[in-house]
Amino acid sequence: MSRDFGVTVTDQEFLSLVVAAPLPPQPVTIATTGSAADYVRGTVLGRVKLGAATAAKVTGGTGDATIAMDGTTPILEDAKAGVYNIIMTGATAFQVFDPDGAMIGIGANGTAFARHIKFTVTTGSTPQVAGDAFTVTIAQGSGKFTAMSLTAVDGTAVPAAILAEDVSVGASADEPTSAYRKGIFRSADLTWPSGISAAQKKAAYLAMESAGLFVDLNPTAFV
Repeated sequence: MSRDFGVTVTDQEFLSLVVAAPLPPQPVTIATTGSAADYVRGTVLGRVKLGAATAAKVTGGTGDATIAMDGTTPILEDAKAGVYNIIMTGATAFQVFDPDGAMIGIGANGTAFARHIKFTVTTGSTPQVAGDAFTVTIAQGSGKFTAMSLTAVDGTAVPAAILAEDVSVGASADEPTSAYRKGIFRSADLTWPSGISAAQKKAAYLAMESAGLFVDLNPTAFV
């Protein structure tokens, strides 16, 4: 449920320098992380855009090689929702195409491929031939929000909203609340992930501008 953690700044004070009227906050859902957490107003939020990754062999091929996603980091930076195609060019070599059809790399059986996605193709008893294929499908994310994470690869590393009120999220249930999706904010009012560097914050400001979230920076904002 939404709670007051002692933050007394008003809406008009929090949302500053907006041309014409301040843009109102929008309804959002904060996803549970599996443990209870309190978020203060002004927390920079990311949005869950990617779900799980699953690998499969395309039926009708010749060889009996297998494909397995990495057990620790199957989804990497720059991954996209949709279907990745892994096309064999020979018995042990392959090309990888992203969901937009662009080739993102080449690989070989027995060696982990690690760009956008991380997987390994293992040779079987019957050799692969050119044209044999596998797919890796990354599901669409839930579209819910959570505190921006510096290490996440599900989309929440990119700032997408600013929390408009204090909120408590339980260990097993998501929590409806509100967040600003557009506007201009004071940098001092924002709560960032612990340990964020000046370079990471600068990159986040640029990403925020793309989302319509502008920050009224002071001269030391990147220091």
